[in-house]
Order: sequence, then C-alpha cells, then structure tokens
Amino acid sequence: MSWEATAAVILAALSLIGTVAGFMANRRKVNADAALSISEAAEYLCKNLQSRIDQQQARIAALELSEKDAMRRIDELGRLAEAQQNELTDLRAGIRLLCRQIEQLGGKPVWRPGNSQGIPAQVE
Repeated sequence: MSWEATAAVILAALSLIGTVAGFMANRRKVNADAALSISEAAEYLCKNLQSRIDQQQARIAALELSEKDAMRRIDELGRLAEAQQNELTDLRAGIRLLCRQIEQLGGKPVWRPGNSQGIPAQVE
C-alpha cells in the first residue's frame, strides 16, 4: 500500500472515529435532554397531584367537622324533643287532674283534652 493510500485509510478511520464519537456524544445529550424533560414533567405532575390531594384532605376535614356539628345538633334536638314531650305529658296530666277537681267541687269542665290516640278534645 502506498503512503497516500495509508494516509487516506488513516484519515477515513479518524473521520469515522470522530463521527462515532460525535454521534455518541449527541446521543448522550439527547438522552439527557429526554431524561430532563421526563423528570420535569413528573415533578410537575407530582406537584399538581399533591395540590389536589391537599385540597381533597381539606374538604374531607371540613365535611368531618360538618358531620360532627350535625350529629351534635341532632342530639340537641333529640333532647329538646324529649323535654317537650315530657312537658306535654305533665300538662295533660295536670289538665285531667284539674278537670277531676272541678267535677269534685260540683262543677262541669267546659273543655277536656283529647288523648294521644287521636281522640279530639271535647267541648261542652
């Protein structure tokens, strides 16, 4: 082989090595850019998801407080209804007692309460 042919082969080999090295470097850069883009997208999605999770947790906490308030109010109303029922029972018993006293004194009551079975009040 002549000197020119050897030089041409060496130059071609060096050119090929340079091209391969450039290709490899560019490939690494493309891979690095892709990895960076993917990691940025994942970070954005994670932040967005965390924000949504935080919002949902706040809503759940508010609903739990509302539920506790509602349960307290239901208990309060139940106690009030029971107290009113007891008062109504006492008033009915007192009216019946007064009606009996009027009769025992020789009078006639002009009104008698109905009862809890749906019998209406009597007016005389």
